[in-house]
Amino acid sequence: MNTQSPTVENASFWMKHGRLMVLFITMLICGIWVYWYRYDQPNRLFEQAKQIAKQNPRRAEELVATAINQSSVSLPEAEFLRVRLLGHLDKWEESLGQFSLIKKPELLPAKELCSFASFAQQQGAFLLAEKIFRAASHDSKLLPQILQSLIKLHLQLGQETLAQVECQELLKLTPDDATAWQILGTVSMNQSDLVLSDQAFRKCLEYSNDAQQKTLVYEDLIQVLIDIGNIPQARSELENLRKSSSNLSDRALIEEAWILRMEGKPLNGIEIINPLIANNSKLLLKAYLLRGLMHSDAEQKEAAISDLEIVVAKQPWNKEAHHKISVIYTQIKKPKKATMHRSIADKLTDQSLELLNLKDQLNNNPNDVSLRKRVAELYRILGQPEMGKKILSING
Repeated sequence: MNTQSPTVENASFWMKHGRLMVLFITMLICGIWVYWYRYDQPNRLFEQAKQIAKQNPRRAEELVATAINQSSVSLPEAEFLRVRLLGHLDKWEESLGQFSLIKKPELLPAKELCSFASFAQQQGAFLLAEKIFRAASHDSKLLPQILQSLIKLHLQLGQETLAQVECQELLKLTPDDATAWQILGTVSMNQSDLVLSDQAFRKCLEYSNDAQQKTLVYEDLIQVLIDIGNIPQARSELENLRKSSSNLSDRALIEEAWILRMEGKPLNGIEIINPLIANNSKLLLKAYLLRGLMHSDAEQKEAAISDLEIVVAKQPWNKEAHHKISVIYTQIKKPKKATMHRSIADKLTDQSLELLNLKDQLNNNPNDVSLRKRVAELYRILGQPEMGKKILSING
């Protein structure tokens, strides 16, 4: 028999259900707080950061960093805002790190990505710029512009193989782009891909309407043909250049002298080079080198050594000059001097090969500081100190 009174029963009922109600209300409050803290508050902080980003980037970065940390979901727009703010605060390594954390950067507006990538590139943050350009490359309308930027970036980094590939991708989209053909030709020439270089320069000449560009491309094409050994075609292109340009540049005159040398007329070549040396041409050392080679061809060995010694005094990294001096000293029975210059030439060759190898390694390990320093040092040794400085100045 139940002896509890109705009052006691009601009190027990309300105590039990009251506790449940309190628990429910507590959970509701906690849920609201979590929603506010994890969802609403991060969005509010993000909006505040956007509003003050230009006036106070440092405070804006603090706000958006808090928003990212508090949020329980990914906030790619907020994360990219922090990437930009860190860049403008000159914290490029942190900016690169933050961008790497964005799960799907390709979903961000491509125009905004390209705009900041261009700014990063201008500031020397090449690795970050490259990542952002690639994230934006899904936009087919912007792809030609992105490829042009990547080509420029990789040329700045000395990564000509990548630039060559990107030129070929760009030309699939814009086959009549004369500048892209010119860059492809130049890069291929530097990589000793002379057949591709020949083809690219001819395409540039076909599509270009710029007289100055065509003059430069003709000069490059003539050099390629000389390197290939196609002297009759080099002579033909020189005549085409002469028809399109009233005066030949010093470079074109040097190329004409090279052609005469290869045609077995070194003395005629010397006659062309002499005025360049007398007038202190900007290509003075190239003129001395070529004249030294032609003096050697003409069996004027002392004159050849005189010119070539001038070259190595100013350019101790010029292995071609060292090698030729070594050959001449061997011919005139001066073995000690011949050995000295041969040794220098061999060492320079080894260093050139080392540079090629380490450049490939650096492409795969861009954050290896010791590797970067060695590449920069080799550039300095081999007569390209500006390239060495550029390698060392690269930010994340």
